Amino acid sequence: MSATDREQARQAAERRAAGRIERERAFRLHLLADVGRRTTAILSLSELLRSSVQIIQETFRYFMVNIFLADGEDLVLRACSMPEFSQSIGMLRMKIGLEGINGWVAKSGEPLNVSDVRLDPRYRYEKDIEKRTRSELAVPIVLKGSVIGVLDTQSESESAFNELDVFTLQTVAGQLAVAIENARLYEELQKELAAHRRTEQLLRASLLDLERTQEQLLQSQKMEAVGRLAGGVAHDFNNQLTAIMGYAEILLFGLPEGDSRRGEVEEILRASGRAAELTRQLLAFSRRQVLRPRVVDLNDLVREMRGMLQRLIGENIRLRTECAEVPLRVRADPAQIEQVIMNLAVNARDAMPEGGQLDIATRTEPSRTGYAEGPMHVMAVTDTGTGMTPEVMIRLFEPFFTTKEAGKGTGLGLSTAYGIVRQSGGHITCRSTPGEGTTFEISLPATREVDGEPRRPQPAAVAGGKERVLVIEDEEQVRQLVQRVLSDAGYSVITASSGDEAAEALRGPECVQMVITDLMLPGSLSGIDIARRVLSEDRGTRVLCISGYSEQLVSGASALPPAAPLLQKPFSAAELLERVRSILDAGATR
Repeated sequence: MSATDREQARQAAERRAAGRIERERAFRLHLLADVGRRTTAILSLSELLRSSVQIIQETFRYFMVNIFLADGEDLVLRACSMPEFSQSIGMLRMKIGLEGINGWVAKSGEPLNVSDVRLDPRYRYEKDIEKRTRSELAVPIVLKGSVIGVLDTQSESESAFNELDVFTLQTVAGQLAVAIENARLYEELQKELAAHRRTEQLLRASLLDLERTQEQLLQSQKMEAVGRLAGGVAHDFNNQLTAIMGYAEILLFGLPEGDSRRGEVEEILRASGRAAELTRQLLAFSRRQVLRPRVVDLNDLVREMRGMLQRLIGENIRLRTECAEVPLRVRADPAQIEQVIMNLAVNARDAMPEGGQLDIATRTEPSRTGYAEGPMHVMAVTDTGTGMTPEVMIRLFEPFFTTKEAGKGTGLGLSTAYGIVRQSGGHITCRSTPGEGTTFEISLPATREVDGEPRRPQPAAVAGGKERVLVIEDEEQVRQLVQRVLSDAGYSVITASSGDEAAEALRGPECVQMVITDLMLPGSLSGIDIARRVLSEDRGTRVLCISGYSEQLVSGASALPPAAPLLQKPFSAAELLERVRSILDAGATR
């Protein structure tokens, strides 16, 4: 065989190896999406931990899977896939940093892949079945920068785990951290809601004549409790979704048309999109989303949605709209108000299984006592459905409350509508009589401002560039994803994992044309601090902020500079490239 033939054979072997790696990576991403879907739906902490070890073991074929959670200076076994450990769960403890492979991982915050545990003095076994273990992989479970536990897997074969296993287990640990926090916050929420309901019963018994004010107070307390849950979950959850969506999109771009794997990767993207919508709903009903308000006419919104609403409710329900003769301008996020109308229409459709009539009408009325000063524009949505009892009305806007059958309702529709309307400065009320139908009224403050800018159309194609970009992101998977997407598009990319590290990079000899920064960063400088510093230096450097959730922006405690637009997570590669290019081009034309 000639040297040329040998070189061609070597290149062919490398291509086959790279193809196998990409196929395995795509398969792993498909499995990861399934694991995330199955675990994040569990809201009981004990059930989450018990089910997670079984799901992980069955999905990835590991010999044994353990979950340890931190308790002070100790790690405590909270779940194991082997029944032999059932009596040790909650009892088996080890000192963080001092005992066992898992204790070392919890202390260091780094993954540990042990090819032969018999040669590692840190290996510790409690049961005879563990003598069959030959290799072990343990990764930290990290939430908001702190190690809250360790996810541990074991194999009966030596050197059983590779870099892809490390990536897989780290991703699962990230999903698990979000699910654990979600379950903990949900349990706290249920306790608070139970206390609120007891308080409600006492108030209704003694103050039946101040009923409306009482319900508003209780609802506010409930929504505040939910807000803490949503804020705690959204940031970390959106980081994980950004990584999953981004890498899946990269895989999709690399697969030729007709490849059977495209369908699997597209299913990952669809599942991620559904998870992203759930996060948006969580932030909406808790009033912690970042709105994009502009001046809109309620009459125009209703008219534009008529065709879509008729298709949504079906042919057996008659839709009738009656709009005021004059424009009803309000300052609100039109996409969110459309979401409110759709949620109410879906509820009305479900309340009229045999058909009926849905009326949507708009009008203006003076302000109502206890709400706001000045006139209000009102949109009323009325159905001729089954109506609701007083017992249901009390819990109407309560998150996760639904009267629908299991699997047919999440209990988030009306809660989402409530949060959107309240965050827009308005209020939503309901009147209902069993057997006669229901009317919802959405009231928003009137404005005399002129109509806002039309919505920006989506670009047909996204161009890359050659500019130098600094990416600041503390979540490693998101940071690597953004770096890869920009580098593949031709940009020169440098990265930083904290505000302090970014400040040092900006003091370097080479200037950057753009800074992309997450808002929540470790260290003394936040993303907002970095944005203000870069823009104040007036070197022409453009800024793009990214975030899954930011309490400062929602609460108004801290605002982004006008020249620092926000891209919310999760975002696609195309969305990122479009925003980067448009911001750079806008700066170049000044």
